[in-house]
Amino acid sequence: RTKTMADLAERSFDKASKYAADPKFVQVPTNQQKLMIYGLYKQALEGDCKRSRPGLFDQVGRAKHDAWMQCQGCSKGEASERYVKLIAEIDPGFAPVQPEAAGPTPTANEAADDESPVRAGGESSGEAAAAAAATTAVATAAATM
Repeated sequence: RTKTMADLAERSFDKASKYAADPKFVQVPTNQQKLMIYGLYKQALEGDCKRSRPGLFDQVGRAKHDAWMQCQGCSKGEASERYVKLIAEIDPGFAPVQPEAAGPTPTANEAADDESPVRAGGESSGEAAAAAAATTAVATAAATM
């Protein structure tokens, strides 16, 4: 099966999302990087933010909203690429999906065995990790103010 660049980019984004969901990874980025991860993730999945900014007493929500708004105008594909690059910059142990050398074509059963990054509730593991990381980052920053 021939891999297109779009397929490789999508697989790299999925791999980066799973990698960012690992509890060991969440401790590595700075609070600002966690917010950048969240903003790029949301932009890659949903595009421009159309939600109103949370109220003054929701500092975590405001920080997450602001991080997403910083990605305004960025295409979903560009946000996805920037997300993968950011994960790789933060943790050099992460390697995006690389083009495969010509090899055997996977059977239908092998292809069906691929893991999906979406959980039963419809939320992806990467979104949950990005939200948790941003929440922790903002709560920590707010506590030190």
